[in-house]
Amino acid sequence: MPFFSTGLIGLIASTAGAAVPATSPVQQAQLQHLELARMQLIDDRCHWLDPTSRAALDATEAERRAWLREAAPGQSASAADIAANADRAKAVNCTSSGDAVAVRYGAWQMRVTWTLRAYALLDGKDRPAWFVQQSPVRLHRGALEETLAALNGKYGAAIANSLPGIESEARQMLAAYCPNKPQRCESSAPTHGKDYAGVWVQQSARFAAALAADPVKLPPLPQ
Repeated sequence: MPFFSTGLIGLIASTAGAAVPATSPVQQAQLQHLELARMQLIDDRCHWLDPTSRAALDATEAERRAWLREAAPGQSASAADIAANADRAKAVNCTSSGDAVAVRYGAWQMRVTWTLRAYALLDGKDRPAWFVQQSPVRLHRGALEETLAALNGKYGAAIANSLPGIESEARQMLAAYCPNKPQRCESSAPTHGKDYAGVWVQQSARFAAALAADPVKLPPLPQ
């Protein structure tokens, strides 16, 4: 079900080798970012992901990179770690069905999460009035509502548990970013800086556009 920032480590362990346990949120995010970058490199070679799933992967990598810039400026992965990460990606056999399923499953989870994030940025019922001018995904309402309905049909309980927290996060991010000034957003203290919030909102909008162009809004769970 939906990808969260604590859930990626070990997801593609079959392509990564033994994972080193993270001892802090920053270390965990660094490991996540390396895994995401490795997934991108693997897909560049093996072309396992459809365009919308790749958009979800790219959005997640950009979000983790932005989170690290905000939480730990100057603490990016070492050159040695980046090189080792690239070597692991190159070692993956593009004919391996197990690795393909692992990468597709990870991207599928991210696809669900970005669907919920983008949906939570729509204006309308139970959203603040200022969403009308600030929402960057209004043009893609149909695709987002269609996909959410499909998710509810298959995973209703999990979506019901996840969506309130994501809606709260979306409200905080859009308020912190508040792109369409002079329209005012709520003035409560944001939990993240404007730069990170901007990446979160922009990547949600980019994913929504990719989803809207995808005839298969909710692909089956990889087996």
